[in-house]
Amino acid sequence: MAKISIIIPTYNYAQYICEAIESVLNQTYKDFEIIVVDDGSTDNTKEVIKPYLNKIKYIYQQNSGPSSARNRGIKEAKGEYIAFLDADDIWLPQKLELQIKFMEKEKEVGLIFSDMILFNEKGIIKNSFLKEKLFFNKLSIKPLSSTEKVIYDNVFNALLQENFIPTNTVIVKKECFNKVGFFDETLFSVEDRDMWLRIGLFYDIGFINFPLVLTRFHETNISANQELALKSRLKVMKKFLNYSNLPIKSKKIIKQTINKIYFDLGYLYFTCEKFPLSRIYFRRFLKENPFMFKPWIYILLSVLPTSAIRKLKNLKEKIKSNK
Repeated sequence: MAKISIIIPTYNYAQYICEAIESVLNQTYKDFEIIVVDDGSTDNTKEVIKPYLNKIKYIYQQNSGPSSARNRGIKEAKGEYIAFLDADDIWLPQKLELQIKFMEKEKEVGLIFSDMILFNEKGIIKNSFLKEKLFFNKLSIKPLSSTEKVIYDNVFNALLQENFIPTNTVIVKKECFNKVGFFDETLFSVEDRDMWLRIGLFYDIGFINFPLVLTRFHETNISANQELALKSRLKVMKKFLNYSNLPIKSKKIIKQTINKIYFDLGYLYFTCEKFPLSRIYFRRFLKENPFMFKPWIYILLSVLPTSAIRKLKNLKEKIKSNK
C-alpha cells in the first residue's frame, strides 16, 4: 500500500496533463499512487494519458466540478497522506520527500503546504507566492529548521482574511477528512479555502519556506470569476458564522468579512451596470455601516440613466489620464 495518494483532477487539460504526471513520476520520493480523476473532459485527455495507464489509476466521471473530482480521489485513495496536483501545474522533484519527512517528525501537524512559483508561457511571473501574503507574514511561526516551520498563531483567523495555502502545494493526513468532512461540492470557487479553514480548527498547520511547485497562470474572464469567488466566499463565511463554538474574535472577523464582500459585490455589479443587484448588496452593507459615504453615492448614481453613468465614467477616466 502506497504511503501517499496523489490526486490529479482534470478537465480539458490534455495539453498539460502529461507534464503534470511526469513531475510526479520524477519525484525523489517514490512510495505513492497517482489517481487521475477526469471530470468529464471533452478533449483528447483519454488518448494522451494512455502511455501512463500502467502507472496511474484513471477514473472518468461526468462533469461535476473540482470539489467532486477531489472527493472522488480521496474516496479511492489508499495512502496515509493525500496530496493534490492540478493537471496544468508541475511539482519540483523534492516536494514529496521534504514534506513527508516533515510530516513524519511532527505528529500534531495535519497539513503542510509550501511556497510556489507562478509562471506562464512567457516565463516566471512571481518567484514567491507567499511573499506578498499580508496576513500570512504576520503570523507567529515556530521554526524547526531553515525551511520547516509550524504556525502556532491562530491560523483560522488569518485564513478567514486571506487564503495563503495553495492547493497544489498541500499534503494532508487522510484522517483529517474523516474529522472535518470532504470538499463542499456546492462550491465552485474557494472550496479549498473552506477545507483549510475546517482543518485549521482541529490540527496544527506547517509549511516549508521554499517553492516546491510551479503553478501555471492563465488569463481568464476576470469579472465572471470575481462574482463566483465573492459569492462562494460569502457562502463559506455564513457557514462558519453558524459554528457555535468559535471565539468572539473569529465571529467578529467573519462579520467584518461578510460586510466587505457585500460592498465588493455592490461595486462589481455597479461596474457591470447591473444596478438593481448593485443596490441590493450596497444596502446590505449599509445595515452594518450606515454612515459610510461611498455606498450611498453609488446607490444614488445607480438610479441615473445608464447613458449618464457612462458619461461620468468616461469623464473620470479622462481626468485620471490627464493627471
